[in-house]
Amino acid sequence: MFLFGILAGCSVENLGLTVTLVSSGISIYFFNKNKFHLWTGAGAFGALIGLIVLIAAPGNYVRYDDQSAGKGILIHIGNQFAGNGEMLLYLLPVILILFCAVGILKSHALGNAGTKNFDAPKNFSTGNKILAVLLAIFIFSYFNDGMITGAIKNFFIDNVFPALKVSVKATERFDNFMTKSEEFIIYFLILFLIFAPLRKSLGLAGKNLKSLNEKISLAQTIKKFPELRYPIFLFALAIFNNFVMIVAPTFPARSTFSSVIMILAGAVAILRLAPVRKKLSEGVAGKILKCGAIVIGGFTIISALVITNTLRHENDLRIEKIQAAANAGEKNLTFPPIELKNRALRHVFFVDFDNGVTKDGLCEFYGIKNIEVK
Repeated sequence: MFLFGILAGCSVENLGLTVTLVSSGISIYFFNKNKFHLWTGAGAFGALIGLIVLIAAPGNYVRYDDQSAGKGILIHIGNQFAGNGEMLLYLLPVILILFCAVGILKSHALGNAGTKNFDAPKNFSTGNKILAVLLAIFIFSYFNDGMITGAIKNFFIDNVFPALKVSVKATERFDNFMTKSEEFIIYFLILFLIFAPLRKSLGLAGKNLKSLNEKISLAQTIKKFPELRYPIFLFALAIFNNFVMIVAPTFPARSTFSSVIMILAGAVAILRLAPVRKKLSEGVAGKILKCGAIVIGGFTIISALVITNTLRHENDLRIEKIQAAANAGEKNLTFPPIELKNRALRHVFFVDFDNGVTKDGLCEFYGIKNIEVK
């Protein structure tokens, strides 16, 4: 456990500190309860050693000096908003389910008298039908080079903001925004088409929800269901785990991974409570959630596979050109930028060939001098 503790302590900057504090807290708790075991303290001490090794590593200071140049405390705070905002954006389905779960627990605590339960309409309302058609159109556009957002982008550049043509950087940013907006339109449409009827099927919409919140508070619900204290602790731990990154000059999305795991673990703990599991797995609500999971999961998986396959094809063509150029004795190569902008809600990460790691590695491997992307 001492060795495992070292590995845990020097895993990731924010998680290393969280693991050390939690394992130390658990050790102190058991010590006070006269149930202390040597392996408990050994794991906590190992985590502390690992954290010291991680923080004291010379490369850490080199990276910090390089990344923190010109960045004050306001930039660090801004990183928190950006990193946590992105994490919450992708956790929206989980957060919306948790809102429903809390409503179910409140209703159950009142003896199911807190809401008037009724099934969602068997047929979509006219508004939902229009949104479903829009969703299908945007999905078709998305898999056909973003026809809709492309047309909107060209209209704005030609008729509304012609000044954008003057600045290449401004044009690229506007293009990037419009391309990625299609993914988020699809994402939010799917979420709305799932959770609007779900809330109605559970009796957690409109006046019902307002009446329920007036009759019982969240604190009273936690008192009725003490099992909620564990997931709430995990949620608080996730917030702390991310807040640790305020000392870092950058807060990349990958640093939120451990906090996401804590939030998902807490969500599962709530969804496993008998009243919640029963309500969300039966009847109309169960069908809505199952169909919704297939739609949102299917879109994300299929789009990620399409994007990855497109990138692989592009990559193979470039490697062929680099190999041919190396065989011909050419030393400098130029490529046009990768046209693909979609990232399946950022689930696919890629950068162009002129980034330091890729460029330096390719040049060394193939014996060429330089690769440029213009």
